[in-house]
Amino acid sequence: MALRLALPRLKMVALNDCTWTKDTGGVWKATPCPLGEGMVDWSRFFATLARAKFTGPLSIEMAYRPAKEVEAIGRDLEFVRKQVAAAYPS
Repeated sequence: MALRLALPRLKMVALNDCTWTKDTGGVWKATPCPLGEGMVDWSRFFATLARAKFTGPLSIEMAYRPAKEVEAIGRDLEFVRKQVAAAYPS
């Protein structure tokens, strides 16, 4: 719903993903994770962008801290490319 309201004014999209985890005190918090491993419905998200004919830049935010950062960036980039290809057919 929020995405549909923002679409007419949307100029750029920042992409990140997260899961819900409990901390040591039992409090739920959003924990960053690699794209596609969290709770975002990416196919629906990109389909919504495509229906709105969004063609602005996509920024991949890497809020999590992987051991092999360059490999993680490559995996996230490939994930986004696949999502874009599926939502924006040629």
